[in-house]
Amino acid sequence: QNQLIGDLPSGLFTLHQLEKLYLDDNDLHGFLPEELGDLMNLQDISLHGNQFSGPLPKSIGKLQRLTRFWANGMFLSGQLPDEIGDMTSLRALYIEENQLVSTLPYEMGNLEQLQDLRIYGNVITGNIPSSFKKLVNLEVFYMDSCQLSGGLTDFVVRSWVKMRDFQAFGNNFNGDIPSGFEDLPNIEVINLANNRFGGRIPQNIGKSGKLLSLNLRSNRLTGTIPSSLAMSTDILSIILSENDINKDGSSGISGQIPEFMGDLQKLKILKLHQNRLQGEIPENLTGMTDLGHFTTHDNFLQGKVPNGFCDAGNPTKTRIHLNELTADCGKPGEIECSCCTQCFSSSLPASPRKGTGKG
Repeated sequence: QNQLIGDLPSGLFTLHQLEKLYLDDNDLHGFLPEELGDLMNLQDISLHGNQFSGPLPKSIGKLQRLTRFWANGMFLSGQLPDEIGDMTSLRALYIEENQLVSTLPYEMGNLEQLQDLRIYGNVITGNIPSSFKKLVNLEVFYMDSCQLSGGLTDFVVRSWVKMRDFQAFGNNFNGDIPSGFEDLPNIEVINLANNRFGGRIPQNIGKSGKLLSLNLRSNRLTGTIPSSLAMSTDILSIILSENDINKDGSSGISGQIPEFMGDLQKLKILKLHQNRLQGEIPENLTGMTDLGHFTTHDNFLQGKVPNGFCDAGNPTKTRIHLNELTADCGKPGEIECSCCTQCFSSSLPASPRKGTGKG
């Protein structure tokens, strides 16, 4: 970070013994030239935070000793070159938040050392290639807010045995959520929100016991909340809301809110609204003292929101730390709630009831 400006000087590409090139957070611009591939001893490149534009040069395939390539947050455009699959020592590829318009090259499956892949915030279309099953060292996968489509293939997901953090929200994936997620022993984060997945949530999705965050919001899921989530005792966030995406009953998570959720003592976010849940809200959920957001509106729940969610000294206010508490407690109300931050009626939110601590 030195306030460098202008194009890359041609003399840079004569430094054939160069191993590390850090030019991040300057004001450099222009295209990345094909001569970049002449620096075949490079092990680490950091270019992010500049104004570089144009396509990635095909010559990057010659950088076979490169382990990290940071070129995120710029104006790179065009297709991902097939030659990217020749960078066989690559462990981290950060090219997110550019202007790439591409499919994922099949050849990327040759990056068998890759641990961290971040391409989000580009226009990436098509499927995840079957060759990605060879990425057995992959731990972090950020491919959100692209335009990927098709299904997530079960045998590909199942091969990512080191995966910790999988984020592919905001795409056009469809079909079932792969049961392969059940067999990832290190998985901590699964975010598949805002896609078109249908069917049931894999019943053993919490089997690893290491899950910290599960976000399946705004899909078309059906079935019940998996009991295996009881094994994820360190989980911080469960977001299953808006799976009755069209509000017509054609999809949505059903059954009851399971009592085991009251044992998830570290849970901070539990969002279940806009589904087809029935029954009463379990009393023992009030024991989750770290809970800051709990939404249940637009379901078929009955009874009342347990008083334990309310402030003991002022039952018209939520207890400390609970910033969001919603239910179908509008007029006519299906649920009693003396301290909800917002009451809903039918499928439309009612105005917060002023003067009762529900603002």
